[in-house]
Amino acid sequence: GDGHGAVELAVRYDGLDLNDADIKGGHIDRYTMGVNWYPNTHLRFTANYVHAETDENATIPNDTLRSVAVRAQFTF
Repeated sequence: GDGHGAVELAVRYDGLDLNDADIKGGHIDRYTMGVNWYPNTHLRFTANYVHAETDENATIPNDTLRSVAVRAQFTF
């Protein structure tokens, strides 16, 4: 190999619907894009970007959340 390790790309969608008959709890759609880098068998670096949107019935209606999370993990 070239000694740079392995890279993994990921995309995920999830939704939560709390509306039911007369109960209007809201709905949220969330999209996550991530990258994982494994430079060797004992080390992993991850980075995720999350984009979430609520509807008009949510606790915080018609809102958009954007976040970035990074992590380093070492195993022994």
